[in-house]
Amino acid sequence: MVADNKPDSMSSKDLLEIQTTAYLPPPNHRGTMNDMGLPMFTLRQVELMRRDEQVKLGERILKAPLMHIKFEVSGRPDVAAFAQQQMLRAWDSVIPKLTTAMWYKVCCGEPIYRKNQTTKQMEIAGLNDFHPSDCDFLEIDKKLVGIRVTDRGSVASEPHDLYGMKAFHYIHRQQFGSRDGVSELEGAYRPWLTKTGRDGALACLTLWNYKNAFNSGMMFHPPGEYQWTDGNGMTQIMPYRDIARQAMERNKTGNVMAFPSVFDEKGNLLWRYEQPKINGDGSGLIQYVEQLNTEMLRGMGIPDDIISQTSGTGSYAGRSIPFQAFLTSQNDTVKAMFQAVEKQIVAHLCWWNFQSRDFEFHGVEVDRAKLLPIDQPEAPPGATPPDMSGGGEDPNAAMADPQQAAMLAAAQQQQMAGAAPPA
Repeated sequence: MVADNKPDSMSSKDLLEIQTTAYLPPPNHRGTMNDMGLPMFTLRQVELMRRDEQVKLGERILKAPLMHIKFEVSGRPDVAAFAQQQMLRAWDSVIPKLTTAMWYKVCCGEPIYRKNQTTKQMEIAGLNDFHPSDCDFLEIDKKLVGIRVTDRGSVASEPHDLYGMKAFHYIHRQQFGSRDGVSELEGAYRPWLTKTGRDGALACLTLWNYKNAFNSGMMFHPPGEYQWTDGNGMTQIMPYRDIARQAMERNKTGNVMAFPSVFDEKGNLLWRYEQPKINGDGSGLIQYVEQLNTEMLRGMGIPDDIISQTSGTGSYAGRSIPFQAFLTSQNDTVKAMFQAVEKQIVAHLCWWNFQSRDFEFHGVEVDRAKLLPIDQPEAPPGATPPDMSGGGEDPNAAMADPQQAAMLAAAQQQQMAGAAPPA
């Protein structure tokens, strides 16, 4: 223990020792959806949300930048080359499964290895992932050392404890060293409930269209009942109220109704039908659903201009600013996933094959060049646009002879004025 806070009283061992490795935040430090008057946000809710077409679109948008990354590696040449090769291979095979943690908060799996018959080295071949509800973290002195997999789909299955190179986990947006991550769907939970709930926007829109697909309306009927004799000579009785209700229930669009023209002593029709009044045109409900779809994407961290031009900027340069910010925010996820693969797979393989971890990754980020189109600026009137391919420079800027440059400028001015250029 250090006796005081003076820097010179600390040894190298004191500085290098991490004294809070066993720290864990208080339980339920993030609160619950119940605190906001909403149903609990559970894995079951995640499964239901992932069936929504807008959520599916949002998932694809969030995953797209993760598929295109770039990085550099340094260190001992043979170890660094092997580490780069295994990271590229792991990223192709592991990342599609690793991204499920963005919705389920965590991803647990068993790395699958293979032996290269040429180099005789162990290499990564894939990842067997498990449902988060089947996984529990194994800890020693509050330190995570492995995962326990319980196959709840099989009654006779025994739990499997995985350690070391046979255990892999990733906690999405981990905070304060917690064992529980954060789902990207949490922000979309409220608008999704408003949209898809029992009395939500979609239910109201469906009901509106259903009601207006039938004539509905009101039927006024006389009091009493109707009597008639059936084919067997039996007298049948049916209240006029039931006849009117039956007629209205069967009254679909295009149906034809016929009733006797009977008047009372005051000259009023005993049977009278009033056409229904349409409650609006439904556009308000449609816009409400679209607004909720937009709020769902916003809750998932996706700017509006990535999907459609809503800010009114009118130019690609203006619309690309939200997209650039979005890609920057995705770098945090890329680095966290990259670090998990590096420490739990690549580093172990380097030690297994070379007994060395003499390598270091740096410059890990989204490869924007593969996601952003090449936007060539418009040249001003009368000027030749620059060559964006790198094969040359602007010929107007490269004109070496001042006299030729002056003649060319005069010719361009005359052409713009509608006159013929001088010979």
